[in-house]
Amino acid sequence: MSFSDHVAACFARYDSVAMRPPSPAAPAAPAVPTAHWQALQAWCFAGTGPGCAPLLQPGALPQVPQRFAMAQWQGANAVVEAWALDLDGSALLDRQPGAAGRLLLRLRTKRNDACWWRPRQATDPWDAGHLIAGDAAARHLQQHFQPRRATLLLVGTTNAPQLADSMRALQQRSAGFRYPVRLLCLADAPVPTDLAADLAPIVTRLAPPG
Repeated sequence: MSFSDHVAACFARYDSVAMRPPSPAAPAAPAVPTAHWQALQAWCFAGTGPGCAPLLQPGALPQVPQRFAMAQWQGANAVVEAWALDLDGSALLDRQPGAAGRLLLRLRTKRNDACWWRPRQATDPWDAGHLIAGDAAARHLQQHFQPRRATLLLVGTTNAPQLADSMRALQQRSAGFRYPVRLLCLADAPVPTDLAADLAPIVTRLAPPG
């Protein structure tokens, strides 16, 4: 890793080749209690560490004890969708007073991303998105994906062998990730049963309360 890698991440855009942003719930849909997010939030943040590098070592890898983890959600997809919109800052962005407020929030987020010595805060926006199906997207994810900030990848109905290949590739490449990456399979995702032994221990099953 080098300082140029940090700079590249700061100027990188949302990876729309590998993922698409979560979608707001329909206006008629009932609100999802935030208490249902607790298991998701705890799993997502576990092992993310302070997420910063020493002040005098801008090219060093940030302190992230667990750079990659996977889980499967056992509840409704709407819970994950609402949580992801909160995690990636979309909900906060919608609450800003006008275009100027939204611009200031985006600039503040970019400034914080640039400060490699700054510990990550629980309120800092993540990148979040659903994995895009298809050979091109999977190839990009497996070979070229680099998180520009802490990232949540969501997986629904997809090709099971391709998903297994992506899981293995992300795990193998994660030692070089500057930021934590979490892959969450929704209830309808075809979680591969033939995962390599070194991956199986990091697959967690999550369920809503009650």
